[in-house]
Amino acid sequence: MLGRGVTKDQTRAATLFQKACDDGDALGCSNLALAYESGGGVAKDEAHAAALYQRACDGGYVERCNNLGAMYKNGRGVTKDEARAAALFQKACDGGAASGCTNLGLAYVEGRGVGKDEARAMTLFQRACDGGLAAACEKLKKPPN
Repeated sequence: MLGRGVTKDQTRAATLFQKACDDGDALGCSNLALAYESGGGVAKDEAHAAALYQRACDGGYVERCNNLGAMYKNGRGVTKDEARAAALFQKACDGGAASGCTNLGLAYVEGRGVGKDEARAMTLFQRACDGGLAAACEKLKKPPN
């Protein structure tokens, strides 16, 4: 997909990602989901991307649990479901994805899919900041009101 060492060919990359995903490789499903979400080498199809993110998430590629959570939060490719989004952000966070911790923290700040809990949000932002996510560190500097 990036064209390192070969001529860049997103369509060929998508075909290879599909094969890997069909063979049960969570990273292949993850990469194919990214392609469908962006339209990189395949026709843009957010519903298909969501299904592939689910396979990647179920396969242990927790960063994609975060992507799928964002789709549920915003109703992109799936029916909007903020509780499902929060559960997916939790799974991503529990698996070590700092972005999942940040998104779950935002859910707690906004009370979307979970009860409003600013103290819990700050704990999650700290966890994400400790995980190297600068945006989460910024959230710690400006606590919610």
